[in-house]
Amino acid sequence: MYCFVQNNVDILPSGPCLIKEGGYRGWYLENFLFSKPEQISSLIKNDDYLEDYWHALVSASNQIDILIDCPFCQERKVQYFASVKNSEKIPDYFISCGAENCLSELKLVSGNAEILPIRLSTLIVLEKFEGHALSSLLCRAWGINRYADENEIFKFFFKSDRSFGSAG
Repeated sequence: MYCFVQNNVDILPSGPCLIKEGGYRGWYLENFLFSKPEQISSLIKNDDYLEDYWHALVSASNQIDILIDCPFCQERKVQYFASVKNSEKIPDYFISCGAENCLSELKLVSGNAEILPIRLSTLIVLEKFEGHALSSLLCRAWGINRYADENEIFKFFFKSDRSFGSAG
């Protein structure tokens, strides 16, 4: 279940998460996932409601199937990427499934790059360019249009039908 706790009650999100205070007042948290991922950490840091909603998004995202096959074995779906500093794109040969031989290949081709999971939760630990690169990869991996509005993004995460838009 993708709910969060508010006033000691489990809440299932009913719509996009409106930011009510600060410089991004009037924006929705969903707007940041694919356009300004580097802002998410600072937005949720001092706002319990936004942080709880973020965790609900992360929980929902963990149930989304990845559509990209591993470039090394071409048998399993990708799970990891090699993080490259100051790069706005993650090349296909910098992603891998979790199989030991494929991860070894990824480490070999990526040199000293850090290997991280392809997950929404990874966005908040990355710097600006890396965050944008991962958000683009997530769009491709999930088959979601990176320019979708907050309502489409909400439906993608919290509704069972994920067949809208095209990855972009």
